[in-house]
Amino acid sequence: MKLRRFIVAVLMVVLMITCLPAVSIYADENEFNVDAKAAILIDSDSGKVLYEKNADEQCYPASTTKIMTALLAFEAIDRGELSMDDVITVKQEALDSITDPEASTIYLAAGEEVPVKDLLYSIMLPSANDAANVMAVVVSGDVDTFVEKMNSRAKELGCTGTHFANPNGLHDDDHYTTARDMALIAMECMKHEQFRKMAATGEYAMPATNYSQPRDLYTTDYMIRPGSGFYYEYANGIKTGYTSSAGHCLISSATRYFNEEGAPVATDDVSEDENYKVRNYIAVVMFADDGADGQNTAFDKNMAMLEHAFNDFMDQKLLEKNYVLRQVPVTLSEDGEYCHLKTSNDVIGFAEKNADMKEVTWEVEAPEELEAPVVKGEKYGVATVYYKGEEIGTVDLVASEDLSFSQSLYMKQQISNFFASVYGKVAIGLVVALILAIIVLINLKTRKPGGR
Repeated sequence: MKLRRFIVAVLMVVLMITCLPAVSIYADENEFNVDAKAAILIDSDSGKVLYEKNADEQCYPASTTKIMTALLAFEAIDRGELSMDDVITVKQEALDSITDPEASTIYLAAGEEVPVKDLLYSIMLPSANDAANVMAVVVSGDVDTFVEKMNSRAKELGCTGTHFANPNGLHDDDHYTTARDMALIAMECMKHEQFRKMAATGEYAMPATNYSQPRDLYTTDYMIRPGSGFYYEYANGIKTGYTSSAGHCLISSATRYFNEEGAPVATDDVSEDENYKVRNYIAVVMFADDGADGQNTAFDKNMAMLEHAFNDFMDQKLLEKNYVLRQVPVTLSEDGEYCHLKTSNDVIGFAEKNADMKEVTWEVEAPEELEAPVVKGEKYGVATVYYKGEEIGTVDLVASEDLSFSQSLYMKQQISNFFASVYGKVAIGLVVALILAIIVLINLKTRKPGGR
């Protein structure tokens, strides 16, 4: 009977266990993930990385290369070496390396006269490889010299895994980059107003030239094309890329506005008369896997990253005002032996929602000791605040209480300090010597005359 009950009990336990829902022991099971060779998501104002996957792994950039080509052109314009209205003549040498019949072009011809502005639109929208080469020759005199500038500029921007071999991104085994490096280049590009304008443009009517009728240019970035199926209302560029070796690559930028309470504001409802918190993000995906139907999934992946940034990160209070960070000994006061240094204001940091406050740390710079008087609210130190090891900012540390000066303690200290000093010790020695001398003199005077 006992054996039977035992067997029944074991079977019930087994049944209960098998009926329980499966729970992973891995904490990252529900963490955000992008199915691609490499990806990165950054706050484009601060450079803070919000998500990364194989961000330093070498990848082929395909036509995302062209943002560096455009950047060098805009920087040449800033230096006064070029103008958007300059009309240049296409040279055959710029077209010779475009031999792939499937390469994207606008069919420029040697001798064709094209304004710089139209070349830039051709690079950014339809991703014209011939326009990229022509721009390289315009900026540097020849393609090879321009490529050298591309590589040196990449290093200046902090790129550590990039080497360009051409200005257009057509495949070359020696032409590679990383998701992190492309994000750095994109951040720099977006500092230029004209670049931002072109990156966010869906279509452009290119005027006729001496060799061509007007051309209608359309962006390859479906995230900024309403009705495309991939349209994302907050997107404002930047660049697509594809070769069979690079797969689908995409650099995307998006902006959203939030009111003072932190609630999102629809783009159409943004008013110039209101103050908003503006959030700008850049998402980069390299070699995005094709969908089940062979469809380009890079747009969906970047959209998911940008939504992750907008929905799962926010400014929040990481350290409250009046939070005591240090207790400092105080001398010359009878009101207390210590002063409590507290934060002068809230410390607001950008972090994921429901941030783990255990990850908030700080470093305090304050005197080892204070001397009265100590004034409540006065600054006596500063703290650098970190979240997950990343610096958030600094906050002044102020006294929590008044500690008045004590004249009697001051006098005692002065006396103590004097006698502890060399002068005090000499004075004591002189006093002792004087007392001994007086004693000797008294003894001599009290001795009886002739007392031998």
